[in-house]
Formats: sequence, structure tokens, C-alpha cells
Amino acid sequence: MLFLNRLYAPGFATGNCEVIGDPDEADIISAHEWGPCELNERTGSLDPGEVNRRLAQMALELQGRRSRPIATRPAIQIALSQICGREVEVDYLLTGETIDIFGRGAGTAEEVRATKAAMESGGFQRPVFLANARQVGRVANHARREGICDYVVPEGLPSAFRPESSQPWIRRNAFWIPRELIGAPILLAQGKL
Repeated sequence: MLFLNRLYAPGFATGNCEVIGDPDEADIISAHEWGPCELNERTGSLDPGEVNRRLAQMALELQGRRSRPIATRPAIQIALSQICGREVEVDYLLTGETIDIFGRGAGTAEEVRATKAAMESGGFQRPVFLANARQVGRVANHARREGICDYVVPEGLPSAFRPESSQPWIRRNAFWIPRELIGAPILLAQGKL
């Protein structure tokens, strides 16, 4: 059973993730984007998507309770800027190509490694993981693989899909579940889980 929980994180199919710890005890925010920004053809602006906006809002709420750095990717940074009505610089920004269907590019494992690097460079001890509830279990699995065993998963993480995404696997459950069922053994073989 432990092997299956490492391979397939609890909640990946349902979005019912395990809440772990108190977010106020975390000293760094690690926000994981749910797909990249998409160009809104009607407005000509970049749209980070509703889940990324919700994750950005959660990061701002955590910042309001206690100032701490944010490690994230561009979609969350853009959402932060849109919410605040001004350009927001994050403390640790992971750049690079967003992962594609073949696993090329920066995905969850790379985001966790970037968070670990930020933790090491800044002397931080305990991240709070903000991610889609369907994805946060895999974030936690990657974190444990990287030696981050003391972390927080807050309540209230969004679990919605993004029907307009350029990443088909996050459009709906019918694409997400097969992608996770096939992708997890590949990540394990690559040493990422």
C-alpha cells in the first residue's frame, strides 16, 4: 500500500487531499501552477486560469498573516500581479519551458527542486505547498524524495479543471486520471518519485 501511495498520491483522482500542519508555521510558500497562462484572444492578455488565481489569492492571504517568501512559476506570478493591480515580483521564480505531454520541460518535480534550492539558499525549514488538490499529493511525494519531510498542505485547495488549457491532461478528469496512471510509473523510472 505504501508503494501505491508513493506512486499514486491520495486524492489525485478525487481532489480530496490530506491537510497537513498549520500554514502559519511554514516559513516559505511554494505555489505550484495548474497549467501555464493562456492568451485570451478576446482581450489579448494572458490568463493564468481560475485555479492559479485562487492559489495566488491563498498565497496573498498567507502573506497577510505573516511575511514569507514565495517560490512559484510565471502563471502564479501573473495572477498575483492581476490581483494586486501592479507588477508583483516573487522571491523565487522558476522559469523554463512548461512540461509537455512527453514529460519534457519543467514540471512538478522541477518546481519542488526549485523550492528546495530556495529553502537552502534562504535558510528556510518548512514550506506550505499550494497546488491543485489533485496534484498536491504528488508535490508532497516529490518533496519527500528531495528530503523535504516537514511541510504543510493547507485546507481549501482548489480542485477544478481548466477546460481551456493547452495542457489537455488538466482539462477534465477523463484526461487527468489516465495521464497520472501512465505518468507516475514513468516518473518513478526517471527517479523523480
